[in-house]
Amino acid sequence: MKNLLFTLILLVLVGVATAQTVIENPKYGISNTNYLDLTKIELSPTETILSFTVHIQPYSGVSVHEKSFIQPVGDTTKLYLTKAEGIEIYKNITWEEGKDKISYRLYFPKLEESVYKIDFGEPVQNAWKIFDIEVKEQPYNSILPKKFIGNWFLSENGKWAFSFFDSIAVYDNKSWNYASVKPLNGITAITLKSNIEQKKLFAKITADGNCLIGFTENDLKAYTSVVPIKNQENTETFKSPILESGKVVYSGLIRGFTTRMDLKTGLIRFLNSLTNSMETHLIKIAADGSFHAEFSLAYPQLIFVTLPTGNKRLFFEPGKNLFELINSGISEHPSLYMGESAEVNNGLQTTENISKDIVTTVPEVTKMNQKEYSDLVMTFKKNELEKLAKIQIEQLICSKAVQIRKLDIEYRAAKNIINFNQNVNQAIFYANRNLKEEKKLSFVPRDFDKSILENIKDTPINDEFAVTSSEYFNLLMALKNTDFVRPQSPLPNWLTILSSQLEKENTEITPEEKEMLEFSRINLLESFDSNKSKIFNTTYGDVEQKFLQKHNAKFLKIVNTWGKENLSTNLKLIFGDATSLPADINTLQSYLQKINSPDAKLNEDDFKKVKSEINTDFVKEYAISEYYRLKAKQEVKESTATAELKTEGDKLFDTLINKFKGKVVFVDFWATWCSPCRMGIEKMKPLKYEMAGKDIVFLYITNQSSPEKTYNEMKPDIVGEHVKVSEDEWNYLAQKFNIYGIPHYALVAKNGKIVNPDVLQMENEELKKLLVEQLND
Repeated sequence: MKNLLFTLILLVLVGVATAQTVIENPKYGISNTNYLDLTKIELSPTETILSFTVHIQPYSGVSVHEKSFIQPVGDTTKLYLTKAEGIEIYKNITWEEGKDKISYRLYFPKLEESVYKIDFGEPVQNAWKIFDIEVKEQPYNSILPKKFIGNWFLSENGKWAFSFFDSIAVYDNKSWNYASVKPLNGITAITLKSNIEQKKLFAKITADGNCLIGFTENDLKAYTSVVPIKNQENTETFKSPILESGKVVYSGLIRGFTTRMDLKTGLIRFLNSLTNSMETHLIKIAADGSFHAEFSLAYPQLIFVTLPTGNKRLFFEPGKNLFELINSGISEHPSLYMGESAEVNNGLQTTENISKDIVTTVPEVTKMNQKEYSDLVMTFKKNELEKLAKIQIEQLICSKAVQIRKLDIEYRAAKNIINFNQNVNQAIFYANRNLKEEKKLSFVPRDFDKSILENIKDTPINDEFAVTSSEYFNLLMALKNTDFVRPQSPLPNWLTILSSQLEKENTEITPEEKEMLEFSRINLLESFDSNKSKIFNTTYGDVEQKFLQKHNAKFLKIVNTWGKENLSTNLKLIFGDATSLPADINTLQSYLQKINSPDAKLNEDDFKKVKSEINTDFVKEYAISEYYRLKAKQEVKESTATAELKTEGDKLFDTLINKFKGKVVFVDFWATWCSPCRMGIEKMKPLKYEMAGKDIVFLYITNQSSPEKTYNEMKPDIVGEHVKVSEDEWNYLAQKFNIYGIPHYALVAKNGKIVNPDVLQMENEELKKLLVEQLND
């Protein structure tokens, strides 16, 4: 009996010693990626196991670093990875058709009993990081009763109205702090404070778990914490005029934000398709995760936003505001929206996955004839419209979102029909990635079967609100650049036109250039296949680049003239009308691109000519308003000498170049992983040696995306000054120089003034002239 009792006690003790805590879908503060899901944590007396699911993006991959770690919050000690299950350490798992995610477990040393939260990270640049992962419930510490914590939606229409968290609240497009919380006759009085503004609320939790909230004790409305199945129905559509510039206010709160993310800024980047110029705007993030940004916008559009939590596209409207709660705590709705543009973003978020990329999802495109391909495009269109209609009925998404998505579907289908050859070429490119060299496919453009254009003749290309769809501008590019007679790239045709023009003008063409032009004419213009194109790029790429730079003004004029004529031809061929909205948009684009350039001079005759060429009233009105806006801006600039307030980017750059005063500074924004950057650096080597000893500094600026080891290995071979800035500092400079791609070059005069914030890539001889000009100034 004693032996049996001893055995039972021993078994209990062993059970206690080997007990393991399992936390399913653990809570955490914030992550810097949307692709990584932490699904489970297992805590045992000997180890800590984290389970992950990674959603692999198309044609990208995932790997685990051997020095991945967990770190107790508030402690400097890192606990490093001991082993992995479900994935090999350092092995890159790439995306492949049919496999878009992978699950695995990572093992780390055990945690001390006193640990409540941990961070997860990797010791590499652009690493995945997760902060404030809860491994043990921490005592609640807030003046607000815990029962009020969460997001609250108005019961009568499902509209998001309040969020209460332990130290911050969201209401009326703002973040608020708690000034006071007091019980009052069975109701809780909550005083919110934002800067100097205060707002008093009265709240009460009901027996069914809902919350009554109001601004007086006697006028409380019902709110629910359950996200409504149906969004609030909103029948408002876009109003005329759609082309009307206005200020956008974008603000919000990143819930769970921590300064340990080492990133306190974000960027707003977008293409103004009317001026063909990229714009970059900075987002500053406060320590509590709140942020605020303002910028001007010409028309409603989807815009790319980068924040410490990742990248996304949001829809902004001129003259309207948008507030975003990021990391809402609701898995199905990681972001919640308030403000005048809230409903359209809710609708676009709900419908963002109704379309698929025809090239990446249907590999058989490489083998299809034009009829089969056309039928496939129209099937995609039909399915997308049916999905949209179903969501519209089931979730009552707002009319603006439906309006945009219908236009997206129409224009995407039309673009794909027109881009038959381009899409087959792209599909072959993707197919060849997984084929051995001897089995790789070659692309030969097929004569275009114009009968398939019948499928798109009813596309609403003259819809006034077309510009709200990014697919519309993609369609315009297809209409402008597709030659149905010569289905290959228009570049060989442009080269032939340019060479003919130069010969008529008796302009010298070198033997090397003649050889390049002849190869292009015979092998790319009169006939074409991808192998000959590769030979051309390898053999004549540098010659072509120098030739086009030498005759840049003439070449651009040829491209614009040809594009305008080709657009007119295609509009008449497909839609029977060459004087439609696309033609007017193209005229507007050409004009605005010209008058928005830094050294542009407004010309009354050009203005009158453009007005006479544009037939669409709202496009003409926008051209007029932009002309007078820029004219007023120039007059103010010429009549005043007001000093501009310096931004963080200005101050940072002044600090970087201050020690080079008296010298010309050529600035190269680059990264170690950027192939064009490395090629540009190598190309400039002879020029740097040639100009050695002169008052010229080559300044190379990179950010944290350049791995330290690779950066340190490459630096000695790159003659010049080197600076590696933080991610925030890079964002400041990106706003200052409007950097949206690298390499990006800038030129600074001897007095420290920026001569050119965006120097185009050019041959060494041309760059030398530019530098000598500044040396002699």
